[in-house]
Amino acid sequence: MSVDYQALIDGGAKTWNDWRSGNPDVVPDISDLSFDYLDLPGMDFSGMNLDYVTLSAAILVEAKLDRASLDHTDLSDAVLDRATFIDADAKCVNLFGASLVEARLLRTNLISCSLRDADLTKADLTGSDLSVAYLRGADLQEAIFKETKLDRAIFIDVENLQVDQLRSAASSDDLSGLNEEILAQLG
Repeated sequence: MSVDYQALIDGGAKTWNDWRSGNPDVVPDISDLSFDYLDLPGMDFSGMNLDYVTLSAAILVEAKLDRASLDHTDLSDAVLDRATFIDADAKCVNLFGASLVEARLLRTNLISCSLRDADLTKADLTGSDLSVAYLRGADLQEAIFKETKLDRAIFIDVENLQVDQLRSAASSDDLSGLNEEILAQLG
């Protein structure tokens, strides 16, 4: 049976989530599809392959992306406030200008991702890997970096980053991507 995933998603969160609940053994593969500018709050994309999907400027407030594969996914300018990315694989994901206020990115692989100009206010990145991530201009107010790998992550012109936020990050990381003032305070 062929399923038109694009039509299900275009039908909104209730249609999509009801279909997913009724088909628990089906793992939809929507890789390579485009959902730019769609209003998709509360969508359940848990465990799905979203590699190379375009969700630029999509509204994904409270979306569930747990255990999803998001490699090279375009989430630029997306609104992902209070979304969950628990145990997700998001290498090279584009989150340029995205809003991730109070998002839960626990144990998420964000290696080489772009978080340039992203709003990570109160985002929880506990146990995630942000090695070689690009955070230029990101707002990091009250973001949680507990046991987060920040090896060679680039923190240029970030906003609202406090030294105490980094004290609980993985201690063996190369933090040379931090500005000199923060590095001196970490001592």
